[in-house]
Amino acid sequence: MRLILVRHGWASYAEQQIFGGATGCSGLTEQGRVQAQKLCDRLQHWEELPETALLLSSPLARAMETAHLLAPAFSATTIQPEPDLEEMGVGIADGMTWAEFASRFGYFDEKAAPDRLWAPEGESWNMFSRRVRGFLDRVCAEYPDETIVAVTHGGVIDVTMRELLGIPNNRALKPLNSNTTGLTEWSWSADESWNLVRYNDTSHLAR
Repeated sequence: MRLILVRHGWASYAEQQIFGGATGCSGLTEQGRVQAQKLCDRLQHWEELPETALLLSSPLARAMETAHLLAPAFSATTIQPEPDLEEMGVGIADGMTWAEFASRFGYFDEKAAPDRLWAPEGESWNMFSRRVRGFLDRVCAEYPDETIVAVTHGGVIDVTMRELLGIPNNRALKPLNSNTTGLTEWSWSADESWNLVRYNDTSHLAR
């Protein structure tokens, strides 16, 4: 199995400096749409992408809009929503400005306090990591011989790197922060091991 993770294009919530959950996320900026279109152009001419590749997406607006812009590169244009690809749940902070969040809850290092909820009704880092790990285990079982393209978020890609490379949560991954529309590809081999094929490939943005 091949699992190609795509970080969504540049999103409006970041420019608005709000938390972009189901309520706060209103999709991509014009820059984000241009990024997604460049990636679509690449995928349409990418010999490594088989015609049978499946397209999954986080249900959040910025990911779904990215997925819709990528859909012309796939023979089956159906986009399968996958809740486990969502970014870490922020609970009642959804739609809140960053400044308001800092005032009400205070920023913290979620990896140093992995059991602390981001906000009431949200997730902790450990809860988020278990959710993403569950998705990884499930796609191996459900799609053992498929190529999966999954539009997701930076936090999800962060978790996959930590989980599959065995990197402790207390070790910073700042040099590995994924860029918008970057491709991170994993393969699952017959000996039941994950192999990193590429990380944060954004060569299409230079075109």
